[in-house]
Amino acid sequence: MLSSDRTGGYPWHRHTRHFIKDRWSDLAERIITMTNIVITTLSPFENRGVEALGISIVQGLKRTFGDPSITVLARDLDVAKVSMEPYGVTVCRDKAWAPRRNASAFRKLTFRPGRYLRQKILGRLHPCELALAKADLVIVSGGDVYSSVYNTMERFLRQLDLPLSNGTPVLFLGQSIGLFDNQPEIDSFVATARRTRLTVREKISYDYVVDRLGVPAERVEMTADPAFLLEVDDATRTAIHAEYGLVQGEYAVMAVSRGISEFKGLPHADHMEACLRVARFLIEKTGKVVLVPHVRISYADNENDLLLAQEIKAALGNDPACVVMGNRMHGAVEFKAALGSARFVVAERTHGAIGAMSMGVPTLSIGYSIKAEGVLRQLIKDDALLAKSLLPVAELTPDNAVQVIEDAWEVRDAFAAALARTLPAVKARAARNFEIARELVAR
Repeated sequence: MLSSDRTGGYPWHRHTRHFIKDRWSDLAERIITMTNIVITTLSPFENRGVEALGISIVQGLKRTFGDPSITVLARDLDVAKVSMEPYGVTVCRDKAWAPRRNASAFRKLTFRPGRYLRQKILGRLHPCELALAKADLVIVSGGDVYSSVYNTMERFLRQLDLPLSNGTPVLFLGQSIGLFDNQPEIDSFVATARRTRLTVREKISYDYVVDRLGVPAERVEMTADPAFLLEVDDATRTAIHAEYGLVQGEYAVMAVSRGISEFKGLPHADHMEACLRVARFLIEKTGKVVLVPHVRISYADNENDLLLAQEIKAALGNDPACVVMGNRMHGAVEFKAALGSARFVVAERTHGAIGAMSMGVPTLSIGYSIKAEGVLRQLIKDDALLAKSLLPVAELTPDNAVQVIEDAWEVRDAFAAALARTLPAVKARAARNFEIARELVAR
């Protein structure tokens, strides 16, 4: 049995806090500000959508809890530290993962007994497991990790066994859930979800989780992606404008994805030609197109958007009207500064679209999963307008590209007006994520 004072067992620190709260409210308020919170499923930080989630969640937790102790579990430790430590966050290497779905049978067979031996018999916990064992609240992030798309869900679910066994509240925050393509994954997710609280960032996921998967409705609430609240300071905006010669409202942005075409079998050559036609159109209309490489994963060329951005610029003859934000490894806040000052955005990355729309910028979203449509439907209620503002990636072909971008461009004013009407409610739902977190800790 793990000792209760450090690594699990009876969660004495939570019950002690509530004992004090019942008797000395002033002292209790001070203790609550020292809440231990662990954020999981944030990898890799070289995906700046992941970083956008991480920063916005940390900002929201600080607004809610005052001065909590926050630990982020991350696989790419060095990159995560650069992103998170400026916000006063401890970053811990994420090692306690279960095997992938496609791992060898031997690895799957030996994982559980091996973990039991290490944790329960030898009492040897990884630092990330120690953080989970001491947590007052575990936040599960990751956007759309809990689906069959990435083949990694089981690894993250098993990480929650320890805090759940200790009675620690677990909150899936701002998720897109599903779709699942096999019953074992459904069973595994539902078994965990029934012991947690879930907030989902769009209604498609809410209906799927409650109606299709049968998770009790009282455990699920539709909120919004926390990155709608990601803050951009004036100094960052000014610096990015100066670095790339940008003027508010006098350029367009393409948040390109090198890997998106692979999800739906669109040949790279066709995807590339479609991107070129879109880029030429945007240069003609605004005078400049800025290419934002939201994902630059160093160990996978197909997940390095900078390579696609550079390829587009070269194919345009290195036209100075095409600007690649590749001088250095920019952060999510810097990218949002560029997105938020654009006249129009075409986004193949979800957090490229969220970064633009949260700043009121009309956006054409290119989607490969339910999340693009789900997020957009929170903001655009008119079906005709939505149809011109959302395109499945399989339909982003050279033949379609010009007509699609023309249609989206023509409705940009209507899109901006719709955002002005709906953004306040969406941001309020994003803030609701942190109210729920506070409720869970206060129980």
